[in-house]
Amino acid sequence: MNFFMRYPELAGFLLGAADLLVRPWAKWIFEPSEAMRLGMVLLGNVPHYRETRALGLETMVWFGIAAGVLAFMYSGMRIAERIGGASNIGFVACRFLLSGVAGVLAINVIEAATTGAVTNYVGLAYSGRFTMLNIGDLVLWACLLGFLPASALAAMLLLKTQGRPG
Repeated sequence: MNFFMRYPELAGFLLGAADLLVRPWAKWIFEPSEAMRLGMVLLGNVPHYRETRALGLETMVWFGIAAGVLAFMYSGMRIAERIGGASNIGFVACRFLLSGVAGVLAINVIEAATTGAVTNYVGLAYSGRFTMLNIGDLVLWACLLGFLPASALAAMLLLKTQGRPG
């Protein structure tokens, strides 16, 4: 816990980048587009190739847009922390969560740039269809969902310690 409080950005980044330990195993065990079904669960190697996506933009452009939005969110949170003059567990949690997103984004960019695809290795099969993703995707969504409550907690604790503004 002391490591988390002292270095929330490093702890979050390591959490997001931890998926880098699993992806090579999926590539080693399964051929591309190969998967095995265990009930509703799929395990395999389903690459998500770099290609044109929504609005006619390429995958790497979307990664760049995501990095810009992430930098904007992080800098806004740090400015609010600085203006408030106090850090609290809410701000620390925000820094951890945004760094977790940055870790996932970093390994996705590195893998897409070097191999041309992002490896998805776990999924669900339902009604003749399937959805594949990786643990990094789950970490990303968990961090983004946790950011709103963490930022609300940061604001409430800041107001509690400094009184109401104005």
